[in-house]
Amino acid sequence: MKCFTRALHPDLQARYTEISKHLAATRLPYAVGFTFQPQGIRVRSEWLPILKMEWIHGDSLVKHIEQNLRNPAALINLATRWIEMVRALQQAGISHGDLQHGNVLVIGGGLRLIDYDGMFVPALAGRPSHEKGHENYQHPLRETDFGPGLDNFSAWVILLSILAVAYEPQLWAKFRGGDECLLFRKRDFLEPDRSVLIQALLDSREQRIQSLASLFRTLIYLPPHQVPSLDGQFIPSAPATTQVASNTNASWISDHLPREAPRGSTAATVISDAPPEASWVLDFVEPATQAQPSFAQRAHLERFTAALTFLLGAFVLFGVLRGFSPPVVLASVPILLLGNAAVWFVRYRADATVKLRGERISQLKQVEHEFAEFETKLRAFADEQRRSNVDGATEHAALRKAQQATEKRLATELEVPRRECRREMDGLRSQRADLDQRQLVALQRIQGGSGARLARVGQQIAGIAQAESSELARELNSLQQQHLSSALRTASLDRAEIPGIKDGLKAKLKAHGFNCAADVERIAYVKVEGIGEKKTAALLAWRSVIEHRARASIPRTLPAAQSAAIHSKY
Repeated sequence: MKCFTRALHPDLQARYTEISKHLAATRLPYAVGFTFQPQGIRVRSEWLPILKMEWIHGDSLVKHIEQNLRNPAALINLATRWIEMVRALQQAGISHGDLQHGNVLVIGGGLRLIDYDGMFVPALAGRPSHEKGHENYQHPLRETDFGPGLDNFSAWVILLSILAVAYEPQLWAKFRGGDECLLFRKRDFLEPDRSVLIQALLDSREQRIQSLASLFRTLIYLPPHQVPSLDGQFIPSAPATTQVASNTNASWISDHLPREAPRGSTAATVISDAPPEASWVLDFVEPATQAQPSFAQRAHLERFTAALTFLLGAFVLFGVLRGFSPPVVLASVPILLLGNAAVWFVRYRADATVKLRGERISQLKQVEHEFAEFETKLRAFADEQRRSNVDGATEHAALRKAQQATEKRLATELEVPRRECRREMDGLRSQRADLDQRQLVALQRIQGGSGARLARVGQQIAGIAQAESSELARELNSLQQQHLSSALRTASLDRAEIPGIKDGLKAKLKAHGFNCAADVERIAYVKVEGIGEKKTAALLAWRSVIEHRARASIPRTLPAAQSAAIHSKY
């Protein structure tokens, strides 16, 4: 049972409904049965959804790899099963959306997928993705991509990781495989040229891993939607053969899995149309061994040998029973044995496997011969190098001795000029110190006379600047007060709409000299019939509104002409 711990998207139930329909229709062996229950659990009087999934027993992808680090055949088989699963999902139009170690279980050699929150099926086309997947498996530029190619990058990540540890299991411990990753981490995708892991794969002693790592580094620089899939679209499939043992393998590896020879034929003929530049990927599963001619293919020779042996045996038996002379009978036995031995020897030497073995032994002897010659040359080179080193050391010692003698002679010859030079330098330093002292005295004399004058001038300049600043501030303040006063005086009491102040009260106010907003300031000091505290407050509020509006448009600087006139005075 899965409880959702994050905020739920409004279309979650609709998505799971479409996913369930599509999985039921495709009947893939990699899916797990589930039921989405909108009212699955009640928390504080609120019903929340849950997801009930079929309970299955299996090993996580990490555990399975760790258990088979010393079993490359099992890991190669896992890589093959992985390619088959990815291909099946692609053909069914399904993308899991979060292929990673935690969502893949290995059960009896097969693979099962769990966690379908981010799964894509054709009925969900056009909708955005609600998840970005595990960062250690996803393309660094993946955003809201949601479509049938969603798993392409993560499929490559897992395939390369499995094959890498199959050929070089020490990579698992070196790069802490199983720590929220198989081998790759997000930083390897962000800076592939600085990735220690990718460089290690490029430097692998296994040529196939080098090729696959080089391709994968190229895929990182592609946009997510341009990353090719593993389902055969990237590498063309081999044409159909006369008969193959299994047709369930990924198209681009099917030609390299073992096949059964068709009845009545020596071997299935396989011709691949894969382009040369794609041929490297065909070697990532165990290559099939070609059918070799066997003894069974020489049935006529076997029948002849059996018939000859039977006849000779019958002759010996007949001779014994009839009492033929022993020499004749005994002479037949070596003939029988030698004949059989000769026939089997000829068959053995004519067998293709024996011929191939002989060729390999000849090649091995040739390689051993070339290696011996190379070793001899290497020893000769080493002896020559040792002699060169000895000669070089002798020459170096002689040169070092001559250099020391030359340095000693030069030191003796240069001692007198050096002493004279030091004496002259001491005299020059003394003269320089005397000149520096005189210069200091002269500067102090000059500064003593002019310093006071400079200080007075500075004070005067500061005073002028202060006076100018003060006058500018006074003028600006006066201008602002004039603006406020003008605004208050132009706001007539007759045209004003003041709560509680009708025309009758306005007439009484005018009789006491209240004609505009500026006059209202003294309302608190003049007694007017009908004007109490509330109406006084209303009048003062009206005046405040007029003043606030005026301040909003109050000038912040003096007019340019007035400012220039003040500057010219100073």
